[in-house]
Amino acid sequence: MNIIDFLAIVPFYVDLTISLATDPRSLWTATATTDDVVASRILRMFRLIRVLRVLKLSRYSVTVQLLLQAIAQSLGVLSMLLFMITIIMVVCATFMFFLEAGEWDEGLQYYVRIDGKRSPFQSIPASFWWCIVTLSTVGYGDEV
Repeated sequence: MNIIDFLAIVPFYVDLTISLATDPRSLWTATATTDDVVASRILRMFRLIRVLRVLKLSRYSVTVQLLLQAIAQSLGVLSMLLFMITIIMVVCATFMFFLEAGEWDEGLQYYVRIDGKRSPFQSIPASFWWCIVTLSTVGYGDEV
C-alpha cells in the first residue's frame, strides 16, 4: 500500500477509535461535544491528502507539464487581469448599489424600490453577486 493511501484512510479509523473509546454509543447518537467536533474537523482535513495524489500524475503527462509551464510564464499577466477584474467588480457593484438600491424604509429595515418590492441590492457586498454573474456572462443579471 502506498504511504499516501495509508495516510488518507488513517484519519477515519483514528476518528472511529477515538469516538468509540470515549462513548461506545457514539456511532448511534447524534450528540457530540465541541472537542469532538474540532477533532473530527482536524482529522477530516488530513483526509484531503487524497487530493494530492492527483498531483503525482502531472509528472507523467507532457500536456500537464506544458500547461503548468504556460501558466508559470504568464503569471504576471494573469495577476494583472485578476487585479483589473477585481477593480472593475468593486466599481460596478458600488454603482449598482447607489443607482438601484432604492429608498431605505425605516419600518421594514431594508431598501425598497419605487414599486414597493424589496431591492436585491441591499449593500455593496450583496451587489457583488450581480456583478460577478454579469461580468462572467452567466446571465443572471436580470435582477435590475
